[in-house]
Amino acid sequence: MRNKIFLALLTASLCGYVSMPDATAQSTTGSSNTKIPLDPAVHTGQLPNGLTYFIRKNNYPEKRVLLYIVTKAGSVLEAENQRGLAHFLEHMNFNGTTHFPKNELVSYLEKSGVKFGADLNAYTSFDETVYQLPLPSDDPAVLANGLQIIRDWAHGALLEPTEIDKERGVILEEKRARSGLQQRVMDKTLPMLLNKSIYADRLPIGTEQVLRNFKPKEIRDFYDQWYRPDLQAVIVVGDIDPVAMEQKIKTLFADLKNPASEKKRPVYSIPLTGKKQFLTFTDAEAQQVRVELINKFRSAPLKTMGDYRNQLVENLMDGMLTQRYSRLAHSKDVSYVSANVGTSGYMADLDVFSFAVTLKPGQAENGFKMAYRELSRVNKDGFTQPELDFCKKTMENNLERMLREKDKVQSSNYVDGYLSCFTKEEAAPDINTEYALSKKYLAEITLEDINRLVKRLINLPDQDIVITGPDKEKDAIPTQQQLNEWISQVKSEKTEPYNNNTANEQLIQHLPPAGKVLSSTELASPATTMYTLSNGVKVVFKPTDFKNDEILINAFKAGGTSLCTDNDYISAANAATIISAGGVGNFNLDDLRNQLNGKSLQVAPYINELYEGFNGASSKKDLETALQLIHLYMTQPRKDTVMFNNIVSNARVSLAAKSRSADAVFGDTVATVLGNYHPRRISPDTATIKNLSLEKAYDFYKSSFSNANGFTFIFTGSFTPEQLLPLCEQYLGSLPSDTTVKSSFRDLKIQIPEGTQEHLVYKGSNPRSTVQLVISGNHEYKQVNNIQLQALSEIIELRLTERLRETEGGVYTPQTNVSYVKYPKNTYYFVIRFVCAPENAQKLADAAREEVLALAEKGVPAGDLEKFKAESLRGFQVQLRENKFWLSVLSSKLANGESLGDVDSYEKVVNGLTIDALQNAAKKYLDTKNYIKFILYPEGKK
Repeated sequence: MRNKIFLALLTASLCGYVSMPDATAQSTTGSSNTKIPLDPAVHTGQLPNGLTYFIRKNNYPEKRVLLYIVTKAGSVLEAENQRGLAHFLEHMNFNGTTHFPKNELVSYLEKSGVKFGADLNAYTSFDETVYQLPLPSDDPAVLANGLQIIRDWAHGALLEPTEIDKERGVILEEKRARSGLQQRVMDKTLPMLLNKSIYADRLPIGTEQVLRNFKPKEIRDFYDQWYRPDLQAVIVVGDIDPVAMEQKIKTLFADLKNPASEKKRPVYSIPLTGKKQFLTFTDAEAQQVRVELINKFRSAPLKTMGDYRNQLVENLMDGMLTQRYSRLAHSKDVSYVSANVGTSGYMADLDVFSFAVTLKPGQAENGFKMAYRELSRVNKDGFTQPELDFCKKTMENNLERMLREKDKVQSSNYVDGYLSCFTKEEAAPDINTEYALSKKYLAEITLEDINRLVKRLINLPDQDIVITGPDKEKDAIPTQQQLNEWISQVKSEKTEPYNNNTANEQLIQHLPPAGKVLSSTELASPATTMYTLSNGVKVVFKPTDFKNDEILINAFKAGGTSLCTDNDYISAANAATIISAGGVGNFNLDDLRNQLNGKSLQVAPYINELYEGFNGASSKKDLETALQLIHLYMTQPRKDTVMFNNIVSNARVSLAAKSRSADAVFGDTVATVLGNYHPRRISPDTATIKNLSLEKAYDFYKSSFSNANGFTFIFTGSFTPEQLLPLCEQYLGSLPSDTTVKSSFRDLKIQIPEGTQEHLVYKGSNPRSTVQLVISGNHEYKQVNNIQLQALSEIIELRLTERLRETEGGVYTPQTNVSYVKYPKNTYYFVIRFVCAPENAQKLADAAREEVLALAEKGVPAGDLEKFKAESLRGFQVQLRENKFWLSVLSSKLANGESLGDVDSYEKVVNGLTIDALQNAAKKYLDTKNYIKFILYPEGKK
């Protein structure tokens, strides 16, 4: 489904309509050819040199601003001797500009709290190159330098030959990291899918021949010709003064000049041929047979009111197809693994309507026919009015929900609209206008509109059929003649009318007697209160004004799969998934989705190793329904044999194919070794699946949730205690409980093995190695120690980026993460991971270990500590205004028995970090006495 429309997102979520007063909007009257007006809050214009700008004030998040520079120059503009240089230029803009030579730009921004890769980033596509820079807006010096940086990105790259040569290795490693099955499929299929247009020969990563051997003049020629103001736009969205920002942009970018011998920027198209094409591709690492029917059509830019209406029709159609195939996947004896149907934007001016089905071994014909039969029925009979009503209701709910949050839209959402406005000349209206347009057209769109569109798209003349699969199942892949025969046979079948009748009754027929509040306690956090109910359930409230209509829910109780036997583990570990897939109470999963349409909520039970509980979210209006669902999941779980058999069948197929994936085999090796070969850490196989039992899963689920005593429910968001407490008394306080039974988990004593080990895995044919290094040990779980571990992890990544990427040129993105837990035992472990050439794997692994040990021997560089502090504190300030942050903090602190006062002391502890303290921490945590090295090699590299 294409999501061009900003707020009309059709999803499979349990959402619906909520009555709202009409929004004030610009006029939506006019013909279908009337252009959609630009958001009036945007300051936009064009400088005399042709540079365009979009500036919008937005206070969400507060004291932050996003700066973007967009150039309509991508890989499609490259000459043959420049293939890959548009992307190479993107890298070079971080390796030396007029005001920030060499790596000073990245270093300066990291010291300002902007993380390279996560925040500071860029991308190169076929048609444009985009640079993004998120900054604090309350620091005038940082903001001024940020504007200078995007001015340098517009046309201030130094392109020094020595820096170019250093970057060659980095980009070649990025290319290596992308190699694999997906790339091989793309290389094979793109020429056909793109009808041999220039796009098929201009993948942004380029060719190895060019990347290794191009002359600096060739990249300079591309840069001077296409990085020019008449092809560029500055986008600024955030907590700023738009008028002052507009003047700064005019002053700073006015001196940019277009080249004297300016070439016209060509606009390329992907031709439609009116033909059908067929291709098969097998690969040793492909896991399953997949058939795709790809119908291609010319995309229609979203500019006019008529375009908007057409987009709504398309989105509704996609939503109805999604519902059809969701129901089909829940039917008995499904003979395929998965199926997807719908429209999507593809590339350039090409859109596609695609049907894709992943087949089970030995069931190719039955699986394809079962999936295609539904599409054929839609083609013959169209959709039904109840289906359209359902999807309209879903869309209306999303519209209402978006309107309620219109003053708290993330700045990044606005940026996306202005990017399309500049690069594709598409409309970027304000939210009120979109709301009014959507309400107008949703009331007008008929079933005939939808059925006319779906019939046209199913029968488009431009169709590519692509079948991929594993080498070992080559004989099972249908030929073009066989597939055509299957399609003809399905089309000739008589269709039965589509039946989507569902149960229509109250979720809870009879309310149980409500519980009572026994006591309340103010917690050491602003506006946070814990209530203890009469059945032992604890309820924690943290009302906020961060969102206008968002309530997040988390619940936990100690226990989890630690309480089951090893023999029953496979059933217990999947119990929450299996039982929730069956629905709840009197409703199977499809009935439940229909019952909840018209409501904004989601609730899901979980069971992990140490805890069971719920995750959820809701609007204010539908919070009672969310609590009803929780009540039913705890008191009336439902077994569904059909859903269980489908889950098991798909699991068998997936596990049988898993051994063909090098990454999967490597991941299983890592998990098994780190789990010290405990049976619960060994990846399941087809033999293990035989032990998966619906009865055992149901029994374990019941035992986990039947006693409410010990559960803690946490709510954060837009509610008042006066509204929520009576609902909690009714639906949580009435849950059955035994207050004499104390909840607890069991220590399974599964620990990462001590000592040093090396494990080499030989699998696959990709010319690359994955290196994973693990350093582990015990520690005392408390705030200062945990923050020290976080700091060391970030600093290791900085050191490895400098050493392995910038100095060695041997990797693209080294990553370091640290995990630490209090229960069942205080432990920590660092994971260092990168992809490199197989011949360099051991050397770079040794270099990484050297950098780790150097932190203990030589201490932490002062600049790196400064970067960690800046990034952590800036991020923390944003998180304090997010419901999900507080939900996570409250859940973690309460489960671990920690003080909520740690939140108030976080900034003080971070600011108090010193080089000496971190060096001592490095000596304690990074001595590598417990060090495990994993390396994945391609087969034949022994």
